[in-house]
Amino acid sequence: MTGLDKVIKIDVISVPFSGHLFPTLTLVKPLLEDPRFQVRVITGFQKKALVEQIGFDCLALFPDRPTVMEDIANTSKQANLLIMYQQLMANSRLVPEVFDEINRIWDSEGQPDLIIADFVAAPAGVLADRLGIPWITTIPSPVAIESRTTTPAYLGGWKPHQGILYKWRDALGRQVIRLAKKIVDAHVVQQSKRNQQFCCELLNACLDVAVLPLCDTDLVSNHLLRKVVIFS
Repeated sequence: MTGLDKVIKIDVISVPFSGHLFPTLTLVKPLLEDPRFQVRVITGFQKKALVEQIGFDCLALFPDRPTVMEDIANTSKQANLLIMYQQLMANSRLVPEVFDEINRIWDSEGQPDLIIADFVAAPAGVLADRLGIPWITTIPSPVAIESRTTTPAYLGGWKPHQGILYKWRDALGRQVIRLAKKIVDAHVVQQSKRNQQFCCELLNACLDVAVLPLCDTDLVSNHLLRKVVIFS
């Protein structure tokens, strides 16, 4: 069997939230009609039936805890700093378990030839690197990547303006966001008692990728990821 004749097995890995899952499924849906590819989706249990209705094979993370990821994201009160901190800590505790879940699926169902992972599904990418499996990350919104020169996101909707004062404002804002991420990363690593080496590797990888400019896709592919797909 030659490389051209072989069916390429692709795992699409995403959190079970519409803004992350559906853009990636839209990207890979044409592959369902191509006999050269076998595509399966790994996501939360709550989206399994819908993903299968679209036409994909789907394997669920945490089948015995079907709402574990949604329970972190959905809160009964309006989000504030305390709630966001609690969500961050809950996410950091869940990361090693996601790592184990993906391992469980690949051990029982077989490893893919290629992984397409949503940008917040970083455990899949770290595991892929360890196993030597090529992987692609998808980013539904370009604002998820930090800019080196323009107005930063995450600061209440700042708008771009001309002038030296606004350039200083944007530069200061970028430094604030960068410092905040470093503080959060250090705190999460400190709080992660289980599989701490993996958490350090994961958070450092995410931190490195976050500051790459949008135009530097070659730099991304040579740095950590094989390729970055940005939806506009």
